[in-house]
Amino acid sequence: MSVTVLLSLAPPDGTTRYVCQLVDGRAKGVIYKFFAWKTALLGRYDVFHVHWPEHLLRATTPLRRLVRRLLFRLLLVRLHWSHRAVVRTLHNLQPHEAVSPAEARLLCLLDAGTTLFIYLNASVTMASPNCVVIPLGHYRGRYPAALAPTVERGRLLSFGIIRPYKGVDRLLEVFHRVEDPALSLRVVGQPTPGWRTVVERACERDPRP
Repeated sequence: MSVTVLLSLAPPDGTTRYVCQLVDGRAKGVIYKFFAWKTALLGRYDVFHVHWPEHLLRATTPLRRLVRRLLFRLLLVRLHWSHRAVVRTLHNLQPHEAVSPAEARLLCLLDAGTTLFIYLNASVTMASPNCVVIPLGHYRGRYPAALAPTVERGRLLSFGIIRPYKGVDRLLEVFHRVEDPALSLRVVGQPTPGWRTVVERACERDPRP
């Protein structure tokens, strides 16, 4: 017997992403489909497994955000009336970026219809009986050992998507105040809008490599 699961994620694209862990670790008989609004609203699947649901609501223009919210409401209606199981993995207890009142209402409706919540560590107090803990997997083995750089004393590294909540601006500010020519800092990762300028300006005012 097989179970078809619609993930609220794009398929693996050759980079190291969480979706790779899901695909590589799926149980026998599990068939994954990757998110598209047409599939979510009209396609066939047994379980909707949602990650970072706020991403389904966000867009670059007010009109696109409105369309996303309407589509999200239609999806909630379909999930409710079709009695499909909804599983939500809570990667974060709260979204990293603030949500609007309209987004918050839709996310609450999603939670109200969720069959099972998955937490990634056991340190969190469970919100309801329909919760389980599945520890976050590791990424060991995804990075070839040959790519490991040699250790360089005094080099600091911040890597990952550069987003407001991570405090990269604070890191740059503190590093600039530490007057030690033996130190160097690398900020590596894809910046969200506006953050490339923040990092580049910090580089311009610090003479260290």
